[in-house]
Amino acid sequence: MKLKMNLLPLLAFLLFSIGAAQSQPFQIALHPKTGMQLPAIQSFAWGNFGDYVFLFGGRTDGLHRRQPVFSFAASGNNTQVYLIHNRTFEVKSFSLSLLPSGIQEQLQSTNMQFAQYGNYLLLTGGYAYSATQANHITFPNLTVVDLEVLYSAFQQNANFSQAFRQISDQRMAVTGGHMVAIGDRFFLAGGNRFDGRYNPMGGASYVQKYTNSIRSFNLNLADTQLTILDFQEWTDSLNLHRRDYNLTPFRAANGHTKFHIWSGVFQYGVDLPWLNVVEFDEVSFQVIPNFNQYLNQYHTANAVLYDSATQTNFTLFFGGIGQYQYQNGTLVRNDSVPFVRTISCVERKSNGVMAEFELPVQMPGYQGASAEFIPATDLQGDEHSVFVLPPSIKDSILLGTVYGGISSTAPNIFFTNTGTQSSALGTWTDVWLKPGKATAIPVKEMSRVELDVFPNPFCQFLQVRVPEAFKNDYSFSLLTMHGKKLELPPIKQDGNSFQFDFSQVNIQGVLFLEISSPKGKSLIKLIHNCN
Repeated sequence: MKLKMNLLPLLAFLLFSIGAAQSQPFQIALHPKTGMQLPAIQSFAWGNFGDYVFLFGGRTDGLHRRQPVFSFAASGNNTQVYLIHNRTFEVKSFSLSLLPSGIQEQLQSTNMQFAQYGNYLLLTGGYAYSATQANHITFPNLTVVDLEVLYSAFQQNANFSQAFRQISDQRMAVTGGHMVAIGDRFFLAGGNRFDGRYNPMGGASYVQKYTNSIRSFNLNLADTQLTILDFQEWTDSLNLHRRDYNLTPFRAANGHTKFHIWSGVFQYGVDLPWLNVVEFDEVSFQVIPNFNQYLNQYHTANAVLYDSATQTNFTLFFGGIGQYQYQNGTLVRNDSVPFVRTISCVERKSNGVMAEFELPVQMPGYQGASAEFIPATDLQGDEHSVFVLPPSIKDSILLGTVYGGISSTAPNIFFTNTGTQSSALGTWTDVWLKPGKATAIPVKEMSRVELDVFPNPFCQFLQVRVPEAFKNDYSFSLLTMHGKKLELPPIKQDGNSFQFDFSQVNIQGVLFLEISSPKGKSLIKLIHNCN
Protein backbone atom coordinates (compact mmCIF):
# COMPACT_ATOMS: atom_id res chain seq x y z
CA MET A 1 0.00 0.00 0.00
CA LYS A 2 1.67 3.19 -1.12
CA LEU A 3 -1.00 5.83 -0.37
CA LYS A 4 0.97 7.97 -2.81
CA MET A 5 -0.09 11.47 -3.85
CA ASN A 6 0.77 13.93 -6.62
CA LEU A 7 2.75 11.85 -9.10
CA LEU A 8 3.65 13.73 -12.30
CA PRO A 9 5.05 12.66 -15.68
CA LEU A 10 7.89 15.20 -15.32
CA LEU A 11 11.65 14.97 -14.81
CA ALA A 12 13.82 17.31 -12.80
CA PHE A 13 17.55 17.82 -12.46
CA LEU A 14 19.29 18.88 -9.26
CA LEU A 15 22.85 20.11 -9.18
CA PHE A 16 25.07 17.21 -8.23
CA SER A 17 28.52 16.08 -9.09
CA ILE A 18 29.49 12.50 -9.72
CA GLY A 19 32.41 11.29 -7.71
CA ALA A 20 34.99 8.93 -9.13
CA ALA A 21 33.70 5.38 -9.56
CA GLN A 22 34.69 3.04 -6.75
CA SER A 23 35.07 -0.72 -6.41
CA GLN A 24 33.06 -2.91 -4.07
CA PRO A 25 34.22 -6.37 -2.98
CA PHE A 26 31.41 -8.27 -4.73
CA GLN A 27 29.24 -8.31 -7.81
CA ILE A 28 25.46 -8.82 -7.99
CA ALA A 29 23.64 -10.80 -10.67
CA LEU A 30 19.88 -11.34 -11.05
CA HIS A 31 18.44 -14.60 -12.36
CA PRO A 32 14.62 -14.67 -12.69
CA LYS A 33 13.08 -18.13 -12.54
CA THR A 34 10.84 -18.83 -15.52
CA GLY A 35 8.03 -21.21 -16.34
CA MET A 36 6.55 -21.27 -12.82
CA GLN A 37 3.03 -20.48 -11.69
CA LEU A 38 3.51 -18.55 -8.45
CA PRO A 39 1.00 -16.23 -6.74
CA ALA A 40 1.19 -12.61 -7.91
CA ILE A 41 1.21 -10.54 -4.74
CA GLN A 42 2.53 -7.26 -3.32
CA SER A 43 2.74 -5.62 0.14
CA PHE A 44 2.53 -9.01 1.83
CA ALA A 45 3.95 -10.60 4.97
CA TRP A 46 6.01 -13.76 4.99
CA GLY A 47 7.67 -16.28 7.26
CA ASN A 48 9.78 -19.37 6.68
CA PHE A 49 9.84 -22.90 8.05
CA GLY A 50 12.68 -25.07 6.77
CA ASP A 51 12.64 -24.98 2.98
CA TYR A 52 9.15 -23.50 2.91
CA VAL A 53 7.93 -19.91 2.69
CA PHE A 54 4.50 -18.83 3.95
CA LEU A 55 2.78 -15.78 2.40
CA PHE A 56 0.06 -13.79 4.18
CA GLY A 57 -2.04 -10.79 3.16
CA GLY A 58 -1.08 -8.18 0.59
CA ARG A 59 -2.75 -7.38 -2.69
CA THR A 60 -3.14 -9.15 -6.02
CA ASP A 61 -3.39 -5.94 -8.10
CA GLY A 62 -0.89 -3.17 -8.86
CA LEU A 63 -0.52 0.43 -7.72
CA HIS A 64 -3.69 1.71 -6.04
CA ARG A 65 -5.90 3.94 -8.14
CA ARG A 66 -6.77 7.56 -7.36
CA GLN A 67 -10.55 7.19 -7.51
CA PRO A 68 -11.84 6.24 -4.05
CA VAL A 69 -14.42 3.82 -5.45
CA PHE A 70 -11.63 1.74 -7.05
CA SER A 71 -8.77 2.25 -4.61
CA PHE A 72 -7.94 -0.70 -2.35
CA ALA A 73 -11.01 -2.57 -3.57
CA ALA A 74 -11.75 -5.77 -1.68
CA SER A 75 -11.51 -7.67 -4.96
CA GLY A 76 -7.75 -7.09 -4.91
CA ASN A 77 -7.22 -8.51 -1.42
CA ASN A 78 -5.18 -11.68 -1.11
CA THR A 79 -7.66 -14.10 0.47
CA GLN A 80 -5.33 -17.12 0.49
CA VAL A 81 -2.51 -18.33 2.70
CA TYR A 82 0.25 -19.75 0.51
CA LEU A 83 2.96 -22.31 1.19
CA ILE A 84 5.82 -22.40 -1.35
CA HIS A 85 8.77 -24.78 -1.39
CA ASN A 86 11.73 -22.55 -2.20
CA ARG A 87 13.53 -25.18 -4.30
CA THR A 88 10.83 -27.21 -6.06
CA PHE A 89 8.42 -24.20 -6.11
CA GLU A 90 5.47 -26.42 -5.31
CA VAL A 91 2.58 -24.18 -4.18
CA LYS A 92 -0.16 -25.05 -1.73
CA SER A 93 -2.84 -22.75 -0.40
CA PHE A 94 -5.98 -22.53 1.67
CA SER A 95 -8.73 -19.94 1.85
CA LEU A 96 -8.92 -17.47 4.73
CA SER A 97 -12.64 -18.25 4.84
CA LEU A 98 -11.68 -21.34 6.87
CA LEU A 99 -10.50 -19.10 9.73
CA PRO A 100 -12.48 -17.11 12.34
CA SER A 101 -13.76 -13.79 10.97
CA GLY A 102 -11.39 -11.57 13.02
CA ILE A 103 -8.30 -13.43 11.79
CA GLN A 104 -9.75 -13.73 8.31
CA GLU A 105 -10.24 -9.96 7.97
CA GLN A 106 -6.81 -8.95 9.21
CA LEU A 107 -4.92 -11.55 7.19
CA GLN A 108 -6.34 -10.27 3.88
CA SER A 109 -5.01 -6.76 4.60
CA THR A 110 -2.09 -4.95 3.01
CA ASN A 111 1.12 -3.72 4.65
CA MET A 112 0.93 -5.59 7.92
CA GLN A 113 4.01 -5.37 10.12
CA PHE A 114 5.55 -8.79 10.74
CA ALA A 115 8.46 -10.34 12.60
CA GLN A 116 9.54 -13.95 12.97
CA TYR A 117 10.61 -15.29 16.36
CA GLY A 118 11.66 -18.91 16.11
CA ASN A 119 8.72 -20.74 14.53
CA TYR A 120 6.29 -17.97 15.47
CA LEU A 121 5.32 -15.21 13.05
CA LEU A 122 3.80 -12.05 14.57
CA LEU A 123 1.48 -9.92 12.42
CA THR A 124 0.15 -6.52 13.46
CA GLY A 125 -2.24 -4.03 11.88
CA GLY A 126 -2.66 -3.84 8.11
CA TYR A 127 -5.17 -1.88 6.00
CA ALA A 128 -8.16 -3.26 4.08
CA TYR A 129 -11.93 -3.26 3.87
CA SER A 130 -13.56 -4.72 6.98
CA ALA A 131 -17.00 -6.23 6.38
CA THR A 132 -17.76 -6.18 10.10
CA GLN A 133 -16.95 -2.44 10.29
CA ALA A 134 -18.40 -1.69 6.81
CA ASN A 135 -15.36 0.49 6.15
CA HIS A 136 -11.71 0.42 5.24
CA ILE A 137 -9.72 0.35 8.49
CA THR A 138 -6.29 -0.29 9.97
CA PHE A 139 -6.87 -3.45 12.00
CA PRO A 140 -6.22 -3.09 15.76
CA ASN A 141 -5.03 -6.67 16.04
CA LEU A 142 -1.96 -8.73 16.80
CA THR A 143 -2.00 -12.24 15.35
CA VAL A 144 0.53 -14.95 16.16
CA VAL A 145 1.00 -17.82 13.69
CA ASP A 146 2.68 -21.05 14.78
CA LEU A 147 4.41 -21.92 11.51
CA GLU A 148 5.25 -25.45 12.58
CA VAL A 149 1.62 -26.19 13.41
CA LEU A 150 0.51 -24.50 10.18
CA TYR A 151 2.97 -26.56 8.16
CA SER A 152 1.59 -29.75 9.71
CA ALA A 153 -1.95 -28.62 8.91
CA PHE A 154 -0.94 -28.14 5.28
CA GLN A 155 0.64 -31.59 5.11
CA GLN A 156 -2.27 -33.37 6.80
CA ASN A 157 -5.10 -31.15 5.52
CA ALA A 158 -6.01 -30.60 9.17
CA ASN A 159 -7.70 -27.72 11.00
CA PHE A 160 -5.73 -24.62 9.97
CA SER A 161 -7.21 -22.37 12.66
CA GLN A 162 -5.29 -24.17 15.42
CA ALA A 163 -2.13 -22.43 14.17
CA PHE A 164 -3.52 -18.92 14.85
CA ARG A 165 -4.04 -16.79 17.96
CA GLN A 166 -5.23 -13.20 17.94
CA ILE A 167 -5.82 -10.34 20.36
CA SER A 168 -7.22 -6.86 19.79
CA ASP A 169 -5.27 -3.85 21.00
CA GLN A 170 -5.54 -0.31 19.60
CA ARG A 171 -1.77 0.15 19.99
CA MET A 172 -1.30 -2.48 17.26
CA ALA A 173 -3.41 -0.52 14.71
CA VAL A 174 -0.49 0.39 12.44
CA THR A 175 0.14 -0.03 8.72
CA GLY A 176 3.19 0.79 6.62
CA GLY A 177 5.67 0.42 9.48
CA HIS A 178 8.03 -2.42 10.38
CA MET A 179 8.45 -4.82 13.27
CA VAL A 180 11.58 -6.62 14.49
CA ALA A 181 12.49 -8.85 17.38
CA ILE A 182 15.51 -7.91 19.48
CA GLY A 183 16.10 -10.69 21.96
CA ASP A 184 12.71 -11.43 23.52
CA ARG A 185 11.36 -7.94 22.84
CA PHE A 186 9.41 -6.72 19.80
CA PHE A 187 9.81 -3.27 18.27
CA LEU A 188 7.08 -1.70 16.10
CA ALA A 189 8.67 1.23 14.26
CA GLY A 190 6.97 4.04 12.34
CA GLY A 191 3.90 3.61 10.17
CA ASN A 192 0.49 5.20 10.48
CA ARG A 193 -3.14 4.48 11.25
CA PHE A 194 -5.35 5.01 8.22
CA ASP A 195 -9.12 4.58 8.61
CA GLY A 196 -11.60 5.23 5.82
CA ARG A 197 -11.52 5.24 2.05
CA TYR A 198 -8.26 6.43 0.48
CA ASN A 199 -8.93 9.64 -1.47
CA PRO A 200 -6.21 11.86 -3.02
CA MET A 201 -8.86 13.88 -4.88
CA GLY A 202 -10.10 15.90 -1.89
CA GLY A 203 -12.85 15.26 0.62
CA ALA A 204 -12.86 13.99 4.18
CA SER A 205 -13.20 10.27 3.48
CA TYR A 206 -10.44 9.11 5.82
CA VAL A 207 -8.56 9.85 9.02
CA GLN A 208 -4.78 9.39 9.01
CA LYS A 209 -2.44 9.58 11.96
CA TYR A 210 1.25 8.73 11.92
CA THR A 211 2.51 6.94 15.02
CA ASN A 212 5.68 9.15 15.11
CA SER A 213 7.12 6.49 17.36
CA ILE A 214 8.96 3.27 18.00
CA ARG A 215 6.75 1.08 20.20
CA SER A 216 8.14 -1.92 22.04
CA PHE A 217 6.64 -4.71 24.10
CA ASN A 218 7.06 -8.23 25.39
CA LEU A 219 4.74 -11.12 24.64
CA ASN A 220 4.40 -14.46 26.41
CA LEU A 221 4.13 -16.68 23.36
CA ALA A 222 3.71 -19.79 25.48
CA ASP A 223 0.49 -18.39 26.96
CA THR A 224 -2.70 -19.42 25.17
CA GLN A 225 -4.20 -16.05 26.04
CA LEU A 226 -1.81 -13.56 24.48
CA THR A 227 -1.01 -10.51 26.60
CA ILE A 228 1.09 -7.49 25.65
CA LEU A 229 3.53 -6.82 28.49
CA ASP A 230 5.77 -3.88 29.43
CA PHE A 231 4.60 -1.65 26.56
CA GLN A 232 6.88 1.36 25.98
CA GLU A 233 7.04 4.07 23.33
CA TRP A 234 9.69 6.46 22.04
CA THR A 235 8.16 9.44 20.24
CA ASP A 236 9.70 11.90 17.80
CA SER A 237 7.18 13.76 15.65
CA LEU A 238 9.85 14.77 13.14
CA ASN A 239 12.35 11.97 12.70
CA LEU A 240 9.93 9.05 13.20
CA HIS A 241 7.15 10.56 11.07
CA ARG A 242 7.45 8.07 8.20
CA ARG A 243 5.92 5.01 6.62
CA ASP A 244 6.45 2.79 3.56
CA TYR A 245 10.16 2.88 4.30
CA ASN A 246 12.86 0.20 4.53
CA LEU A 247 14.10 -1.17 7.83
CA THR A 248 17.29 -3.23 7.84
CA PRO A 249 19.75 -4.59 10.44
CA PHE A 250 23.43 -3.75 10.59
CA ARG A 251 26.33 -4.98 12.66
CA ALA A 252 28.04 -2.32 14.77
CA ALA A 253 31.80 -2.29 15.37
CA ASN A 254 31.34 -4.01 18.74
CA GLY A 255 29.37 -6.84 17.10
CA HIS A 256 26.06 -5.54 18.42
CA THR A 257 23.13 -5.64 15.98
CA LYS A 258 21.28 -2.37 15.39
CA PHE A 259 18.70 -1.26 12.81
CA HIS A 260 18.42 1.42 10.15
CA ILE A 261 15.13 3.22 9.51
CA TRP A 262 15.66 4.47 5.96
CA SER A 263 14.01 7.44 4.26
CA GLY A 264 10.30 6.71 3.61
CA VAL A 265 7.41 9.20 3.32
CA PHE A 266 6.00 11.82 3.73
CA GLN A 267 7.56 15.10 4.84
CA TYR A 268 5.31 17.63 6.55
CA GLY A 269 3.64 20.03 4.13
CA VAL A 270 4.89 18.38 0.94
CA ASP A 271 4.45 14.86 -0.46
CA LEU A 272 8.14 14.06 -0.80
CA PRO A 273 10.28 11.40 0.87
CA TRP A 274 12.40 12.04 3.90
CA LEU A 275 16.12 11.89 3.17
CA ASN A 276 17.61 11.38 6.62
CA VAL A 277 18.15 8.00 8.26
CA VAL A 278 17.55 6.89 11.86
CA GLU A 279 19.28 4.09 13.74
CA PHE A 280 18.02 2.28 16.83
CA ASP A 281 18.60 -0.68 19.11
CA GLU A 282 16.86 -1.90 22.25
CA VAL A 283 18.21 1.06 24.26
CA SER A 284 17.74 4.21 22.17
CA PHE A 285 17.40 5.79 18.73
CA GLN A 286 19.14 8.68 16.98
CA VAL A 287 19.36 10.43 13.60
CA ILE A 288 22.52 9.57 11.68
CA PRO A 289 24.37 12.85 11.09
CA ASN A 290 25.78 13.98 7.75
CA PHE A 291 24.03 11.41 5.59
CA ASN A 292 20.99 11.52 3.29
CA GLN A 293 19.59 8.62 1.28
CA TYR A 294 18.78 9.72 -2.28
CA LEU A 295 18.09 6.41 -4.04
CA ASN A 296 15.35 3.78 -3.52
CA GLN A 297 13.28 5.58 -0.90
CA TYR A 298 10.05 3.57 -0.75
CA HIS A 299 9.71 0.10 0.68
CA THR A 300 11.41 -2.41 -1.57
CA ALA A 301 13.28 -5.69 -1.39
CA ASN A 302 16.58 -5.30 0.47
CA ALA A 303 19.47 -7.34 1.82
CA VAL A 304 22.46 -6.73 4.10
CA LEU A 305 26.04 -7.99 3.66
CA TYR A 306 28.82 -7.67 6.21
CA ASP A 307 32.58 -7.69 5.57
CA SER A 308 34.15 -8.78 8.84
CA ALA A 309 37.68 -7.92 7.64
CA THR A 310 36.83 -4.23 7.24
CA GLN A 311 33.78 -4.21 9.58
CA THR A 312 31.72 -2.69 6.76
CA ASN A 313 27.98 -3.19 6.24
CA PHE A 314 26.57 -3.15 2.70
CA THR A 315 22.81 -2.60 2.44
CA LEU A 316 21.33 -3.41 -0.99
CA PHE A 317 18.04 -1.96 -2.30
CA PHE A 318 16.35 -3.52 -5.33
CA GLY A 319 14.32 -1.09 -7.47
CA GLY A 320 11.07 0.37 -6.17
CA ILE A 321 10.25 4.08 -6.07
CA GLY A 322 12.59 7.02 -5.55
CA GLN A 323 12.92 10.79 -5.85
CA TYR A 324 16.40 10.49 -7.40
CA GLN A 325 18.02 8.27 -10.00
CA TYR A 326 20.96 8.29 -12.39
CA GLN A 327 20.26 8.91 -16.07
CA ASN A 328 23.17 8.89 -18.51
CA GLY A 329 25.61 9.55 -15.68
CA THR A 330 23.63 12.46 -14.22
CA LEU A 331 21.80 12.26 -10.91
CA VAL A 332 18.23 13.32 -11.61
CA ARG A 333 15.79 14.69 -9.07
CA ASN A 334 12.16 13.98 -9.88
CA ASP A 335 9.63 15.35 -7.39
CA SER A 336 6.95 13.16 -8.95
CA VAL A 337 8.76 10.27 -7.18
CA PRO A 338 8.55 7.65 -9.97
CA PHE A 339 9.15 3.94 -10.18
CA VAL A 340 12.85 3.21 -10.77
CA ARG A 341 15.02 0.30 -11.88
CA THR A 342 17.96 1.34 -9.68
CA ILE A 343 19.81 -1.14 -7.50
CA SER A 344 21.76 0.80 -4.90
CA CYS A 345 24.09 0.06 -2.04
CA VAL A 346 24.79 2.03 1.14
CA GLU A 347 28.10 1.33 2.84
CA ARG A 348 28.48 1.83 6.57
CA LYS A 349 32.04 1.62 7.85
CA SER A 350 33.11 0.70 11.37
CA ASN A 351 33.39 4.39 12.35
CA GLY A 352 29.79 5.01 11.30
CA VAL A 353 30.62 6.91 8.09
CA MET A 354 28.08 6.14 5.37
CA ALA A 355 28.16 6.45 1.57
CA GLU A 356 25.60 5.64 -1.13
CA PHE A 357 26.28 4.05 -4.54
CA GLU A 358 24.42 3.02 -7.66
CA LEU A 359 25.42 -0.52 -8.70
CA PRO A 360 26.10 -1.36 -12.38
CA VAL A 361 23.06 -3.65 -12.63
CA GLN A 362 19.37 -2.75 -12.79
CA MET A 363 16.07 -4.43 -12.17
CA PRO A 364 14.62 -6.05 -15.32
CA GLY A 365 11.77 -3.50 -15.30
CA TYR A 366 10.09 -0.96 -13.04
CA GLN A 367 9.90 -3.50 -10.26
CA GLY A 368 10.80 -3.94 -6.60
CA ALA A 369 8.23 -1.67 -4.92
CA SER A 370 6.40 -3.56 -2.17
CA ALA A 371 8.47 -6.69 -2.90
CA GLU A 372 10.28 -8.76 -0.30
CA PHE A 373 13.76 -10.27 -0.15
CA ILE A 374 13.71 -13.88 1.06
CA PRO A 375 17.19 -15.09 2.11
CA ALA A 376 18.44 -18.45 0.86
CA THR A 377 17.81 -21.17 3.44
CA ASP A 378 21.49 -22.24 3.53
CA LEU A 379 22.74 -18.67 3.85
CA GLN A 380 25.36 -18.27 6.55
CA GLY A 381 23.92 -15.22 8.27
CA ASP A 382 22.90 -14.20 11.76
CA GLU A 383 19.39 -14.28 13.26
CA HIS A 384 18.53 -11.03 11.46
CA SER A 385 19.80 -12.28 8.07
CA VAL A 386 22.98 -10.20 7.94
CA PHE A 387 25.08 -12.26 5.52
CA VAL A 388 28.79 -12.41 6.38
CA LEU A 389 30.96 -12.17 3.27
CA PRO A 390 33.66 -14.83 2.93
CA PRO A 391 37.29 -13.62 2.74
CA SER A 392 37.07 -14.06 -1.02
CA ILE A 393 34.20 -15.02 -3.31
CA LYS A 394 35.56 -17.79 -5.53
CA ASP A 395 32.24 -19.22 -6.71
CA SER A 396 28.80 -17.74 -7.15
CA ILE A 397 26.75 -17.68 -3.95
CA LEU A 398 22.95 -17.62 -3.86
CA LEU A 399 22.09 -14.71 -1.58
CA GLY A 400 18.32 -14.99 -1.77
CA THR A 401 15.28 -14.05 -3.79
CA VAL A 402 13.37 -10.90 -4.71
CA TYR A 403 9.75 -12.01 -4.70
CA GLY A 404 6.49 -10.32 -5.66
CA GLY A 405 5.90 -6.57 -5.56
CA ILE A 406 4.52 -4.12 -8.12
CA SER A 407 5.50 -4.06 -11.77
CA SER A 408 4.82 -0.75 -13.53
CA THR A 409 4.73 -0.17 -17.30
CA ALA A 410 6.26 3.32 -16.92
CA PRO A 411 7.97 5.50 -14.30
CA ASN A 412 4.93 7.73 -13.68
CA ILE A 413 1.46 6.21 -13.93
CA PHE A 414 -0.42 7.69 -10.99
CA PHE A 415 -2.57 10.21 -12.85
CA THR A 416 -3.18 7.85 -15.77
CA ASN A 417 -3.74 4.75 -13.67
CA THR A 418 -6.86 2.87 -14.74
CA GLY A 419 -5.71 -0.38 -13.19
CA THR A 420 -3.92 -1.70 -16.28
CA GLN A 421 -0.66 0.29 -16.05
CA SER A 422 0.73 -1.88 -13.24
CA SER A 423 0.23 -5.29 -11.73
CA ALA A 424 1.33 -7.51 -8.88
CA LEU A 425 4.22 -9.83 -9.67
CA GLY A 426 4.54 -13.56 -9.13
CA THR A 427 8.21 -13.52 -10.11
CA TRP A 428 10.93 -15.36 -8.20
CA THR A 429 14.23 -13.59 -8.99
CA ASP A 430 17.35 -15.13 -7.50
CA VAL A 431 20.13 -12.76 -6.40
CA TRP A 432 23.66 -14.11 -6.70
CA LEU A 433 26.96 -12.86 -5.35
CA LYS A 434 29.59 -13.25 -8.05
CA PRO A 435 33.40 -13.30 -7.91
CA GLY A 436 35.15 -10.05 -8.74
CA LYS A 437 34.64 -6.43 -7.82
CA ALA A 438 31.84 -4.14 -8.98
CA THR A 439 32.41 -0.59 -10.16
CA ALA A 440 29.82 1.57 -8.43
CA ILE A 441 28.89 5.23 -8.89
CA PRO A 442 28.88 7.19 -5.61
CA VAL A 443 26.17 9.73 -4.88
CA LYS A 444 28.05 12.93 -4.07
CA GLU A 445 26.15 16.15 -3.54
CA MET A 446 27.95 19.37 -4.54
CA SER A 447 26.16 21.58 -2.05
CA ARG A 448 23.18 21.27 0.24
CA VAL A 449 22.27 24.93 -0.39
CA GLU A 450 22.77 24.94 -4.16
CA LEU A 451 19.14 26.07 -4.49
CA ASP A 452 17.23 27.58 -1.58
CA VAL A 453 13.44 27.90 -1.98
CA PHE A 454 11.53 29.40 0.97
CA PRO A 455 9.09 29.58 2.61
CA ASN A 456 7.35 26.42 1.48
CA PRO A 457 4.37 26.23 1.99
CA PHE A 458 3.81 29.92 1.23
CA CYS A 459 1.00 32.38 0.45
CA GLN A 460 2.03 35.59 -1.35
CA PHE A 461 5.81 35.76 -1.65
CA LEU A 462 8.24 32.99 -2.62
CA GLN A 463 12.01 33.47 -2.42
CA VAL A 464 14.50 31.54 -4.57
CA ARG A 465 18.22 31.89 -3.88
CA VAL A 466 20.71 30.51 -6.43
CA PRO A 467 24.51 30.23 -6.56
CA GLU A 468 26.17 33.62 -6.99
CA ALA A 469 28.25 32.44 -9.97
CA PHE A 470 25.18 31.80 -12.10
CA LYS A 471 22.84 34.50 -10.83
CA ASN A 472 22.23 35.92 -14.32
CA ASP A 473 21.84 32.57 -16.08
CA TYR A 474 18.66 31.26 -14.45
CA SER A 475 15.20 31.02 -16.01
CA PHE A 476 11.92 29.89 -14.47
CA SER A 477 8.67 28.21 -15.48
CA LEU A 478 5.56 27.61 -13.37
CA LEU A 479 3.60 24.37 -13.84
CA THR A 480 0.42 22.88 -12.43
CA MET A 481 0.45 19.44 -10.85
CA HIS A 482 -0.72 18.08 -14.24
CA GLY A 483 2.21 19.67 -16.09
CA LYS A 484 0.32 22.62 -17.63
CA LYS A 485 2.48 25.75 -17.93
CA LEU A 486 1.16 28.87 -16.17
CA GLU A 487 2.02 32.51 -16.60
CA LEU A 488 4.88 33.44 -14.29
CA PRO A 489 4.05 35.87 -11.47
CA PRO A 490 6.09 39.09 -11.20
CA ILE A 491 9.74 38.50 -10.27
CA LYS A 492 12.04 40.90 -8.43
CA GLN A 493 15.76 40.08 -8.54
CA ASP A 494 18.26 41.21 -5.92
CA GLY A 495 21.68 39.76 -6.69
CA ASN A 496 21.35 35.99 -6.53
CA SER A 497 17.91 36.15 -4.89
CA PHE A 498 14.61 36.09 -6.80
CA GLN A 499 11.31 37.05 -5.19
CA PHE A 500 8.02 35.91 -6.77
CA ASP A 501 4.74 37.70 -6.02
CA PHE A 502 1.90 35.14 -6.14
CA SER A 503 -0.85 37.57 -5.05
CA GLN A 504 -2.52 37.28 -8.47
CA VAL A 505 -2.10 33.51 -8.83
CA ASN A 506 -5.50 31.98 -8.10
CA ILE A 507 -4.47 28.33 -8.18
CA GLN A 508 -3.69 27.02 -4.71
CA GLY A 509 -2.29 23.69 -3.60
CA VAL A 510 0.53 21.89 -5.40
CA LEU A 511 2.50 23.79 -8.06
CA PHE A 512 5.90 23.08 -9.58
CA LEU A 513 8.65 25.63 -10.24
CA GLU A 514 11.03 24.54 -12.99
CA ILE A 515 14.43 26.22 -12.61
CA SER A 516 16.84 26.09 -15.54
CA SER A 517 20.56 26.86 -15.34
CA PRO A 518 23.76 26.03 -17.24
CA LYS A 519 24.11 22.95 -15.00
CA GLY A 520 20.69 21.50 -15.76
CA LYS A 521 17.17 21.76 -14.39
CA SER A 522 15.41 21.35 -11.08
CA LEU A 523 11.72 20.76 -10.60
CA ILE A 524 10.72 21.97 -7.14
CA LYS A 525 7.37 21.11 -5.60
CA LEU A 526 5.61 24.14 -4.05
CA ILE A 527 2.62 24.38 -1.74
CA HIS A 528 0.65 27.59 -2.43
CA ASN A 529 -1.72 27.94 0.50
CA CYS A 530 -3.42 31.16 1.63
CA ASN A 531 -6.07 29.59 3.88
